[in-house]
Amino acid sequence: MKTTLEIHDELLRRAKLHAKKKGRTLRSVVEDGLRRALDDEQPPNRYKMPDMRVGDPNGENPLEKYTWAELRDMIYERPEYGESEPELYLSIRTCSSMPTAGKPLKTMKPLR
Repeated sequence: MKTTLEIHDELLRRAKLHAKKKGRTLRSVVEDGLRRALDDEQPPNRYKMPDMRVGDPNGENPLEKYTWAELRDMIYERPEYGESEPELYLSIRTCSSMPTAGKPLKTMKPLR
C-alpha cells in the first residue's frame, strides 16, 4: 500500500543512511521500525509513591480528633496549636521525602 508521511528531515536522512549501510531499502527500514514500535508497545510506567508510613498501622490515627479547619490552622502555623500539640504540629509540617526533610515548611501562605 502506498501512503505519504511527513518525516523530520534529520530522521529521514538517518534512515536513508542506515538503509544504505545495511544494504536495505528505505521501505524495509521504515517497516521494521514500525513493527518494532508496535510489538514493543507497553503500558506507560506509572509513578508509585514510596511508602512513607510510620507507626502502628492498626493504631489510633492522631489526626482523627481534628477538623479540617483545625488541621489547616496547624499546617499554616497558627500559634495556638504549635505550642499545645508540638509533636503533632511538627509531624504535619515536615515531610521526610522532601529535600528539606525535617525542616518546617514556612513558604506556605494561609488560604483566605
